[in-house]
Amino acid sequence: TWTAVNDMVTGRYNLMGVGTQTAAVAYGGKTPPTTGATEEYDGTSWTTNPNAMGGARYTSGQAGTATAALAVAGDGSGGAGGYPSIVEEFNGTTWTEVNNFPVAKYEIAGTGTQTAAIIAGGNSVPGHSLTSTTFEYDGTSWAAANAMGTAAGYNYMFGIQTAGKLCGNSPASTLVQDYDGTSWTAGTAMTTARKKEVGAGTQTSGLVAGSGTGPPSTITTTEEFNDPGTTTLTTST
Repeated sequence: TWTAVNDMVTGRYNLMGVGTQTAAVAYGGKTPPTTGATEEYDGTSWTTNPNAMGGARYTSGQAGTATAALAVAGDGSGGAGGYPSIVEEFNGTTWTEVNNFPVAKYEIAGTGTQTAAIIAGGNSVPGHSLTSTTFEYDGTSWAAANAMGTAAGYNYMFGIQTAGKLCGNSPASTLVQDYDGTSWTAGTAMTTARKKEVGAGTQTSGLVAGSGTGPPSTITTTEEFNDPGTTTLTTST
């Protein structure tokens, strides 16, 4: 079951976040306006970090932990400006700009760690169309990897760089794509079509929850999956 806990300090949407249930960091998003505000969660309460991101933006790629997070490209409208390809790393205290992402994108999926991340899909700039391109990050540089089988964006990805799971698409879809560190394969489809959902877990055990950009299209259902060889999905509310 889901349990309501203490609210964030700043209400927002299209934000990024990484970590665990007892040590998490949330950053960016729109309040509106676009913000670079950073908040940390200790399992009980949210605390505003006085050091915001250098470039306010939303729908960026994300990866890492509460003390080693990554913010990649995104939409800087009303904040950093346009669609910046900037990349910032968080060390638990401050943000530092590092090597730029190779292309400008927003509504991107990402997972992994600050030194071994994967960023995939998203909307292209210019063009504003879904893409299938994939890039890996080693903590310093970006390298192109094999493209996804299906162009996708407005979705969520979790796992690690060598075992990632990407779920959803736009329009809302049951699409699942798995990455093994080299190539993409089609995964077992979700029960419910989703867009802009959230998720957590590994490539073989996790969950996805919610979907939509607002009423009446918003849904609250949650799906869990286990993959000891064959993926099974269970749905709850």
